[in-house]
Amino acid sequence: MTDAPLPPTDDVVLYWSGGKDCAMALHDLRTVERYRNFRVSSLLTTLTHGYDRISGHGVRNSVLDRQVACLGIDVHKTYISPDSTMAEYHSVIQDALLHHKGRGFRGAATGDIFIEKMRMTTLHDLGLLSCCPLLRKDPTEHMKRIIGLGFKAYTVCVDPAALDRSFVGCPVALDFLNRLPSGVDACGENGEYHTFAYDGPGFSEPVRCRRGEILFRGGFWFCDLLLDD
Repeated sequence: MTDAPLPPTDDVVLYWSGGKDCAMALHDLRTVERYRNFRVSSLLTTLTHGYDRISGHGVRNSVLDRQVACLGIDVHKTYISPDSTMAEYHSVIQDALLHHKGRGFRGAATGDIFIEKMRMTTLHDLGLLSCCPLLRKDPTEHMKRIIGLGFKAYTVCVDPAALDRSFVGCPVALDFLNRLPSGVDACGENGEYHTFAYDGPGFSEPVRCRRGEILFRGGFWFCDLLLDD
């Protein structure tokens, strides 16, 4: 599916994990000329029942709320079970997309670099247009752009099969990028690591949070983020 600009003032929903890439996608959708016809009016995120955290990233719901308040945009929260299958996830997301379509939304956007075919198929089948502003970006150059623009993020989840414990909780910066082992995607697009963006272009103020406990759960290293009072 191609990246197709929409008519003026049409609303789109942006898939949202809270990480660096979706923050970069939001920035481009708000500022890049070719996307001037887009209006990102809602973010779409998925949390896990029982944990009340962003699925796969482990970020607390309360930290997510602070983040979207700093971005000045609404968020639509969906929930999946702790032992969710991909079928359950896709069903939940499809229902959410249909909800937005019923409200008059014309399309959906994603911060994926290597786009997931299933995601594009879902949008096509639902009659929604897609926008992928980061599609096929060079991972290293993309990371340098994120850092150069002033985005600030922490690594909140690390796959130990790709990276050791020392990488979890690290600020996303040039030294982090330079330390990544050979064979690890610079953006973590193969699931090597996930991030949480707490400041940068588009934020009215930084998300005032601090790094908490580092723990191993479900086969991954996580860094808990705690809000400052």
